[in-house]
Amino acid sequence: FTGEVLASSSSFHTYRIVQISGASSARRVLDLLTWLRGTWNSSMPVMVLSERSGARDVARALDGVANDYVIKPFRSLELHARAYRF
Repeated sequence: FTGEVLASSSSFHTYRIVQISGASSARRVLDLLTWLRGTWNSSMPVMVLSERSGARDVARALDGVANDYVIKPFRSLELHARAYRF
């Protein structure tokens, strides 16, 4: 989903996990995390998938209440195992 599609989705609450991928900047990821936590179910697990591998980017996303952060390219089996924890 894009942020716009997600915002208009009335069935968002039926998902078990949200994966944020392809955000153009660290600021955009943080804005989306803040919006998700403030608008939807705050206990919904959120996993960020990003090419941004800097320690500061990872720390900001986790401080911004992401439950997990996976650096691209990722291994499918690893991603599945991380998502399954939630």
